[in-house]
Amino acid sequence: MTKKFQSAEFHLRFIAKIIDFIIVFVLLLVLGIFGLLLSLFYILFKDTFFNGQSVGKKIFAIKVVDPKKDGIKCSSAQSILRNLPFAIVILIPYIPFVGWLLFFTIGLFILFFEAYLVYNRDNSERIGDIL
Repeated sequence: MTKKFQSAEFHLRFIAKIIDFIIVFVLLLVLGIFGLLLSLFYILFKDTFFNGQSVGKKIFAIKVVDPKKDGIKCSSAQSILRNLPFAIVILIPYIPFVGWLLFFTIGLFILFFEAYLVYNRDNSERIGDIL
């Protein structure tokens, strides 16, 4: 029997994501290219470790679960797929010559579209959840 899970409130998910991005920003700022590697690892796998909770999610007592498997934490593959859009946004500024231009066009579009989906879809799924 599959349980019904309720999505966390939009504002909690949004603030948790901001906290996770602050962590990424600090890693990038302090550790340079090594920080980029750590940031990508954190973004891609943050929903796999610590019982499906990133640092931001842990603060608000929310977590990612696999509703098809009675609420167990998502797998590494699921975490990578659901967070791939954010990893792409982190990598975009590193494209030579046009990276920052692409970030302020494509990257911000991806972020706003993700937020739009979470806010407007009945089940609060993002692009990565649909993949």
